[in-house]
Amino acid sequence: MWGKHHSLVAKRKIGKASKGRNIGRHPSMAERKRISVSLTGKKFSAERKKQISLTTKRGMENPIIRNKISIAMRGRHLSKIHKQRISEGHPDMWGKNNPMFGLKGSKILKKIWQNPEFQKRMAKATNIRPNKDEKQIDEILHRNFPNTFKYVGNFEYFIDGKCPDFIEVKDKNKVIEYWGRSLIFHPNKDKRKTRFYNSYGVKVLNLYRTDLISKNQKKLIAKINYT
Repeated sequence: MWGKHHSLVAKRKIGKASKGRNIGRHPSMAERKRISVSLTGKKFSAERKKQISLTTKRGMENPIIRNKISIAMRGRHLSKIHKQRISEGHPDMWGKNNPMFGLKGSKILKKIWQNPEFQKRMAKATNIRPNKDEKQIDEILHRNFPNTFKYVGNFEYFIDGKCPDFIEVKDKNKVIEYWGRSLIFHPNKDKRKTRFYNSYGVKVLNLYRTDLISKNQKKLIAKINYT
């Protein structure tokens, strides 16, 4: 087999037969050494590097693989030599060369969530669905305000990186935010988010658990109608 070049069809058959075979497998030290020796000093073509990059990206889109990597890396401490190699291999990740350099965590997250591609990936990976209370709100909206509001809390619609729970379908200038099952009122958080949406010309209706109690539903309908 040494020096043999497989056809594209044969390669695909081998790949299909081997798929998933190495997941969770730990090679022995002897095998690791053989792989290391075979790759030391080896130079890949630009086309091969691109192929490896695309394969890695496709693998990282799989939440199961990402979770396994996360578990494997927990508590792991890299040596100084290893850190140096990572630094040299990815010069744009560190210091002033990194476009995120100097930004606080909140600003970095805001910038990341403004990326439409990231939003699509998160929507696909998380597969968020409305909870029991949100389903109840959705039913009330459909029953009393048909074709007016739509649930978009599954990362379907964003306003500058923020995703509301419900949005007006026609003009998209009204949103409804549901603050969970907790009875605790969070005035500062509510006001910050309300000011944020208002800055884009969007009206906000904040709903709470108490609004969903059956005896208050008439008030809730009036509240939505007023908005």
